[in-house]
Amino acid sequence: MRLGRSREKGPAESGTGAASGAGAENGAETWIAPPPRAALATTATKAVLWGLVGCGPVALLAVAANPASSDGRPVAAETRRSAAGPSGFAELYVAAYLSTGNGDTALKAFFPEAPAISTPPGQRTAGRTITTDAREAAPGYWSVTVAADVAAKDKNGVLTATGVHYFQVAVIASGDETAGGTRPKGTTPGYVATALPAEVSAPAPGTVPELAYDTQRQITSGPLADTVRQALAAYLGGAGDLSRYLTPGTSLRPVVPAPYRQVELSGITLSKKLPDADTTVPADGTRARVLAKVDVTDGAGLRWPLTYALTMTARAGRWELTVLDAAPVLGASRPGSAGRPPPAPTPTSTTGTGTGAPTGTGSPTPSSSAPSGSAPARTPDPSPGGGTAPTGTTPQPTPSNRS
Repeated sequence: MRLGRSREKGPAESGTGAASGAGAENGAETWIAPPPRAALATTATKAVLWGLVGCGPVALLAVAANPASSDGRPVAAETRRSAAGPSGFAELYVAAYLSTGNGDTALKAFFPEAPAISTPPGQRTAGRTITTDAREAAPGYWSVTVAADVAAKDKNGVLTATGVHYFQVAVIASGDETAGGTRPKGTTPGYVATALPAEVSAPAPGTVPELAYDTQRQITSGPLADTVRQALAAYLGGAGDLSRYLTPGTSLRPVVPAPYRQVELSGITLSKKLPDADTTVPADGTRARVLAKVDVTDGAGLRWPLTYALTMTARAGRWELTVLDAAPVLGASRPGSAGRPPPAPTPTSTTGTGTGAPTGTGSPTPSSSAPSGSAPARTPDPSPGGGTAPTGTTPQPTPSNRS
């Protein structure tokens, strides 16, 4: 069908049947333009519809930025202030407090209203301090509990270890939320104590939960025990190529330099029933979460016990180490625990530096790790690990400890 363009009515088109017939005979149909008002209405409708479409994402963003409660009222976004700055300040404060004495003004850098101390300085000292708890008593006002390894002079003036002492410190943070304060973003952080430290009791000891391993059955021999023994000997003692015992796709670097000259397996326990684990290897893909206990001997000939949680996988008639687990599996009797082993983790690159835990799914590594030997092509080489340092804002006053 061919549409003709709108045009002014001529005399031949002014309602005569002849004109209409002539148009039909020529095989052409004439398109009649809508009245001007109808065209304007159509354009306006399109504009409104496209406006609604464009407003949709804006409305969604507005809702996300201002969430509403169940009754329709806006809910204020939760502010999480960092405890790193107040904690670091409190640790320095406790160290200065323990070593201060007569004539020492170091405390005033932390607590300007600190009273004079009559005791001679250096009677006590903190070998190290660490925060065990930090919570806000009010926005920007922190209560920090610091553990200090304290030594004190005896009657003969000899410093003697007195154990770990706990001190509670009240700190006001004047920076932004990243510094633990309530001021606008970018405000220079600052800290001040509101009182002298208060010595408090040690935290209550926790209860050791039940682990999800069959302690009634300890395996010391067989294919599974042999693989665990050889893998840990290569990992800790440099005995052979560790990659020989790894599942394809798993990359685990041995501890270098090897910290132990001998690694002996005391036994392993399983987190699920594998009746023949001590004699045979099950079907390919069978996984077992094991807890391995080893006795290691260092360069001085001293023996130390260690425990490793491992995920092992059966493949091609043998067991292979798939993951150095981050932690042992908890028993089902503990609420919220993993009563049965979760789906086996995907093999990942696990490296360690210092005493930290490897990245990904892994177990804490005793010391730094580096590649050793030549790994086969099936075992990818992980990127070197890096150490982690405490984050947070450095407190303004940094007095030195006095011994």
